[in-house]
Amino acid sequence: MKTFLKIFAAVLVVTTFFIFFGGHLLFTSSNPYLTGVFCVLVLSVLIYTFWCLSEKIDQLEKRLDALEQSSRENL
Repeated sequence: MKTFLKIFAAVLVVTTFFIFFGGHLLFTSSNPYLTGVFCVLVLSVLIYTFWCLSEKIDQLEKRLDALEQSSRENL
């Protein structure tokens, strides 16, 4: 959860600067900051999902290396 909140905060800061410096022209809603927060939430979930997948891939690579090493030792 801490990782997600860190990602959310970082994306929120970047999106706020984007909206403040002219990005609000892309949004047609009456309150571009609410639209921005929704975009931040969606982006944060995507980034967090890929972050978790990356960690799982790293764990699987370590397991694969350990299995390869043990199979080499058995030969």
